[in-house]
Amino acid sequence: MTKKLTQSVAVAVCLAASILLAAPAQAGGVTEPMPTEAPAPSNMPAPGKADKQAVDSACAQDAVTAGCTDQVVGKGLLKCLHAYKKANKSFQFSEACKASMTTLKADRKAKKQQ
Repeated sequence: MTKKLTQSVAVAVCLAASILLAAPAQAGGVTEPMPTEAPAPSNMPAPGKADKQAVDSACAQDAVTAGCTDQVVGKGLLKCLHAYKKANKSFQFSEACKASMTTLKADRKAKKQQ
């Protein structure tokens, strides 16, 4: 379990670093335009599955705090996290966790509209 948690934290750190590196410079420097879309490697999981894995890794620390370490997205993690948040009003989701949950929700909504 510790190895899985360590891997999840490492993925979350990489995700946060990529978000920070993708942000434009704050000092008013010139930045290159970001490519609109990179070609996806053939070994990448389906978009919905990738979003679930992103939430699993981004919310790993929140899951530890909430006692939801044995659950994954699609099998009760989000319900567990929200139940903990409702019971503990001072609990706040991490920024990475919020962002990945928002992306997952938007993708689910878009898929439903198709």
